[in-house]
Amino acid sequence: MRSLEMYAGDFSLVNQGKEALIYSIGEGRVARVLHGNFNSIRECYQKLFHEYDVALEFHENGISVPQPVGVFELNVFANGRGTNYPAFVMEQIYGKTFGELKSATSREEYEKWRKRVEAEIGKAEALGFYAHDSRNKENSMLSDSGKIYLIDFGCWKKTTSQNLHKIHNSLSI
Repeated sequence: MRSLEMYAGDFSLVNQGKEALIYSIGEGRVARVLHGNFNSIRECYQKLFHEYDVALEFHENGISVPQPVGVFELNVFANGRGTNYPAFVMEQIYGKTFGELKSATSREEYEKWRKRVEAEIGKAEALGFYAHDSRNKENSMLSDSGKIYLIDFGCWKKTTSQNLHKIHNSLSI
C-alpha cells in the first residue's frame, strides 16, 4: 500500500459529509477519509478503491471530476505518535458546493447550475453508470473558475443486466 506521511499541522479539514471528512493535504490535493462503522479496514479500503475507480473512469471519459490521484495509507503524526487512515486522494477544487450555491444564489442562477450538473450526470449515465441511492446534485461543486465538478463517487455503480432488472422493478408502479 502506498503511504503519505503528514504531520498534524500539514493538513486542515475543509468539509465534512455524512460518511467522510475531507482534508486539504497541500500541493493542491485533498484526502477523503471515511468515518462511520466498518466491519474491517479492508471494507473501508474496498469502498475507497471503488470511489477511486469510478472517479478515474469518469475523468478518463471527460466527465468533470477532480483528478483522482489514488488510495493511500495516510500516516498522521502528532505528539510523537502516528495513526494510519485509509484515504482517497484527489485534486482539490476551490469553490462552492451545490448546497452552498442553492442558498446563496437566485432561483434562476441555481437552475442554470443545476442543468450543468445534470449534463455531467448524463455523461456518467451514458457510460453505463447509475447512482444507486439518488442523484444528489448537492454532491457537486462550482469551482471559482466557473467549472462544474461531480465530487462524490461512492453512490455510483456500473450498470449490469442484474441491476438493470432491479432498477426496472423499482420504477414499476
